[in-house]
Amino acid sequence: MAASKDVLAVLGMLCVSRPFRTEFFSAPQAKAEALVGKLREDELEQILWLVGDGGTGGLTRDAFVDRLKLALDGVWVAVDCPDPPCPENPFATPQV
Repeated sequence: MAASKDVLAVLGMLCVSRPFRTEFFSAPQAKAEALVGKLREDELEQILWLVGDGGTGGLTRDAFVDRLKLALDGVWVAVDCPDPPCPENPFATPQV
């Protein structure tokens, strides 16, 4: 299933905005549509997949969402923390 530019926009916001992410996981369709407008049926299916409604690779829904949130946080940290104050980077290489 190909992702639309609108689904990719939502995924991008999940990566760079922790507040958006928190609100998205509480109300995925409403938050996505507030960002990009009305979603087509296939786009809604992709959005709901991001919250664990769909194929989760054998993981429970909670485990899938936890893994996704960890990955999204890794991207957030990698783009230099756009919403200061920033936590210590858990992926940083220790300086010698």
